[in-house]
Amino acid sequence: NNLVYTTPDYAITYPENWRLDTNHTMGEDLIIFAPHENGDVEFNTNVNLLVQDLTDMNVDLEGYRKVSLKQLKKYVRNPEIFEDEILEPKNNKVFGNMRYSMIMGGNKLMTKQYYFVKESIAYILTLTTKFEEYEKYKAIGLEILDSYKLQ
Repeated sequence: NNLVYTTPDYAITYPENWRLDTNHTMGEDLIIFAPHENGDVEFNTNVNLLVQDLTDMNVDLEGYRKVSLKQLKKYVRNPEIFEDEILEPKNNKVFGNMRYSMIMGGNKLMTKQYYFVKESIAYILTLTTKFEEYEKYKAIGLEILDSYKLQ
């Protein structure tokens, strides 16, 4: 069974056994955690949403893509980019798609990211897993990412 989280700006659907956190602990708009497995407290697979005001940047989706790539190469440890493209409309919105690996806190992680730009606001939706667990979480992660709808 799935749950739906809705705001005036967007809606997202996620499995009922995943945990929704909207406390903005690390600056994200929301984070949805997969259930812990095997007592692993080192890293928890998650989907998070970051909302970024682009008013001062004056960029469209392609411009945001270029800025994101620069930031990734500058701030992320050992990034390896597997996908980077602007895709056809999803829910009537053209969107960016990126997949890359990185090192964070001693873990090699894999991220799958969709980003949308609407009225000078970027919505960055990211699935993050341990690198070796990406295939395990890929299907459910993509279901969550694909369920995202800007209002």
